Amino acid sequence: MRTMKYLSMMLVVLAMSLCMVSCGDDDENSNILAGTRWAYSDVYEDGTVEVSLTFNADNTAIWNYVVRNAGGTIITNESAGYSYQVSENLVVMTAQQAGKANLEGVISSGVKMEVTNMSTQKSIGTFYKK
Repeated sequence: MRTMKYLSMMLVVLAMSLCMVSCGDDDENSNILAGTRWAYSDVYEDGTVEVSLTFNADNTAIWNYVVRNAGGTIITNESAGYSYQVSENLVVMTAQQAGKANLEGVISSGVKMEVTNMSTQKSIGTFYKK
């Protein structure tokens, strides 16, 4: 009887210790884009187009579009705000301003993101992490 009592107490202690060990802090920051900037540029004979996405920790992003002429003078400089959600390698960006398209990005290799305009289903470009 005495042995049974010790075995049951040992089993209870073992079960409690396993429960305590399994309760860890799993609340890691899963936002892999926070604080990163992604960009691409196209060079033409008469100038350049530079597009960048800057992701913030509060799940907002800034889209910046700059067109320069051949002399380097800025002709167009537009920006738009987005909110975003990340799931694995998929980034869904929702425009905060009326008239702006929602975007979707697919990250590959951790440094490359193919961004698509969800209204037209056309690729905007391949962005690289800077």
